[in-house]
Amino acid sequence: IPDISVLRRTNPLFYPLARCAVVGATFPSYWLLERVHYLLPSEEPELGFLDIYFQLSFAEQIAVAVGTVIIGPFVEEMLFRGAIFRPLREKYRAAVVIAITAATFAAIHEDPRKMAPLLLVGIVLGTLRWTSGSLWAPLLFHMGFNAVPFYDLFQLDALPENIDEPVAIQLVVIGAAAFTVAMAALLLVTRKSRTASAARRE
Repeated sequence: IPDISVLRRTNPLFYPLARCAVVGATFPSYWLLERVHYLLPSEEPELGFLDIYFQLSFAEQIAVAVGTVIIGPFVEEMLFRGAIFRPLREKYRAAVVIAITAATFAAIHEDPRKMAPLLLVGIVLGTLRWTSGSLWAPLLFHMGFNAVPFYDLFQLDALPENIDEPVAIQLVVIGAAAFTVAMAALLLVTRKSRTASAARRE
C-alpha cells in the first residue's frame, strides 16, 4: 500500500517556487538533450514524441496526455521520492539519497541519451522533496515538466515540422538564471520555514 503520508502539508511558498523552477529548468534541460542527441545520433531514423502524438486518435491523445502529465508523475514520485526516498533517508545523508534516487530515476528510462538531462531533473526533484519535507513540491514540478511538450499542441501552427526547432541559447541563459533564483529562494524558505522543518522531521 503506498505511503500517502509523504503528501503532507509544507510551506505553501514551495508550490509557486516549484512552478517557477519548472519554467527555468525547461530550456536548459531541453538544450542539453539536443546536445546529447547531436553528439550521439541514433543509427536509425526515429520519431519524436509529438510526431507520434499527431498520429493518434483524439481519445488516444487524451489518454497519453493524462498518463504523461498526471498519472506518470504521481506514480514515479510515490515510488522514487516516497517509497525509496524515505527509508534511505533514515540511513544516509540527504545528498546521498538524492543522488541514489536521481540515478535510479534516470536509469529506468529507455533511451540512454536522456539519462544526463533526467539525472539533473531527478536531482531537482529530490532536492524539492528534501527541502519541503513533502511530495507535493516535486510532484508539481514533475507534472509541469512533463506538460511542456503539450504546450506546442495549443499553438495554431502546431505541426510536427514547425515544432522541432532548436532551443535558442538566449532562452537557455534566461532559463538557467530563473532556475537558479527559484532554487536559491527554495533554500532560503527551507532555512526559515518552521512548517517545512516540521515536515522533514515527520
